[in-house]
Amino acid sequence: AQAGWLQHDFGHLSVFSESKWNHWVHKFVIGHLK
Repeated sequence: AQAGWLQHDFGHLSVFSESKWNHWVHKFVIGHLK
């Protein structure tokens, strides 16, 4: 459930942040959640 809202949140942040930065942050967070 937590990973779900994180992905949803990052999806919105990608609009304001650079896609590359968002991509690395997303992989970093998901990597630690797993």
